Amino acid sequence: MIWHIFRKDLKLMWPLAALVACLNWTLPGLLLTSRFSLSPAMNSAAIMLSIGGPIAIALLITLTAQLETLTDLQQDWLVRPIRRIDLLLAKLSFAALMIQVPIFLSDVAVTMAKGFSAPSSFGLALQRSILQFLVVDIPVLALASLTSNLYQAIAGGVAIGLVAAVLTNVVRGMLASPVIRTGLEWVPTTISLIILAAGSLTLLTLQYVVRRSVPSRALGSALPGLCLLVPVMSWHSAFAVQKTLSIAPAASSNIEVAFDPTVARYRPPAGSPSVEGAMEILRRGDRLQLCLPFRITGLPADSLLQTDYSEAKLVPPRDVLQGHAQSLQADTWTTGRGGSSNDLIQLVYQPVTVSSTLYESLRDQTVRIEVDDWLTIAKIESSHQLPAIDADERISGLGRCGTSINDGGTAIMFDCIGRAPACFRVLLEYGPTGQRNPEEPLGCGSFAPFLLNPRFPVLLPFGRSLQFRDPSGLATFPVDGSKLRDSHIVVQTFRALDHFVRHIVIPAIRLKDWEP
Repeated sequence: MIWHIFRKDLKLMWPLAALVACLNWTLPGLLLTSRFSLSPAMNSAAIMLSIGGPIAIALLITLTAQLETLTDLQQDWLVRPIRRIDLLLAKLSFAALMIQVPIFLSDVAVTMAKGFSAPSSFGLALQRSILQFLVVDIPVLALASLTSNLYQAIAGGVAIGLVAAVLTNVVRGMLASPVIRTGLEWVPTTISLIILAAGSLTLLTLQYVVRRSVPSRALGSALPGLCLLVPVMSWHSAFAVQKTLSIAPAASSNIEVAFDPTVARYRPPAGSPSVEGAMEILRRGDRLQLCLPFRITGLPADSLLQTDYSEAKLVPPRDVLQGHAQSLQADTWTTGRGGSSNDLIQLVYQPVTVSSTLYESLRDQTVRIEVDDWLTIAKIESSHQLPAIDADERISGLGRCGTSINDGGTAIMFDCIGRAPACFRVLLEYGPTGQRNPEEPLGCGSFAPFLLNPRFPVLLPFGRSLQFRDPSGLATFPVDGSKLRDSHIVVQTFRALDHFVRHIVIPAIRLKDWEP
């Protein structure tokens, strides 16, 4: 009976299914015809297609589901010998075969055309199709099963959108989590998607198998709230999950981080804004920044170490502020050790921001500062070079990449269309001497072990901007415009090995000694 229902749906809905397939092929087609970035017109079209594609999918699934309405007792299929589970499986089969298979094929074609291997292309495309089926197709089918016509489905979708907007902007704004916009954001996102898929499957079971519309609608109303509140989780919980996925836990065992009071105060490298300018900006916000020198030992060759998140607190003398600890804003830092480097010790400066009031009351006194750094150690996986100007190359594992000078003549634009690696760094290097401009931070966008965005194709534009000239004249660069013809871009990709924590205690320190 499943096949007969599927064939009937296909006969009725194939024109719309073909239109939806063409719409979902258009965005990958734009990526296929472009070199390594999208023009403004193509970018606008891509944004519209990324919105229109899921809407078209939702429309097709809703109309197909409502060919046999569950909420109307006057449907003739209710008196025929049709098992309800067969009806559910037929609808799921239609979504899988008529929606996901065309998307899967287009993703494979584009990924292979951009230089990825066949196994990698199939793996990426399969991940996206499974994810979209679980968190788009099944929830839409669940919503459609609660309604008897398209107008009710649209009204339900609008109501869910309003609830999601309120929860996102109000509740999550009040309960902001440090996990958001970090490499660990995938943890609560994955939990939310699991709740969405499991809740939708439960709802479909209630509707199709036992036909209980009242509890189904109650579950459908609560599901958006459950999904959107999960990301408000603590950093410690998300880090504990990430820690269990470390591929080389022993990689961090010899790494030590300690305060080093013997070094000089922080001075910005060439090409960075002046200390005076940076401090003036902070003072306008009633803040001051200290730079605490930390000595890193035990870092292996060809590796990078970065902080994903930091917390700091200041403990004043007992006769000041009643000795209560004061929370400080601690920023992240990145350091590394090259393969040819003989330096066994790396020096970093941890930026810590304090209020001007607190600084003035304690600047000459001895205080205690404690810093907790949640760290990731990553190992160089690959390194590639391409000309600094007008490059256009296919890079294995990255996609099609190129370089150009921006319209203002102040920076090199490195752009790719491909799959951005979890961690990568882009450097501007002068070939004859090996001089480099100030290094870009380690670009760890997400440590997610799988795809998490079902809306977009598996390949998308990504890149970096590498400045070589400051229009204001405040900063100078070792590699400036006169050296670009003999310079190249170094692209390094990294693989995260371990995630760990270091607790640094500074028992006695004077704040005024560590202004930049």
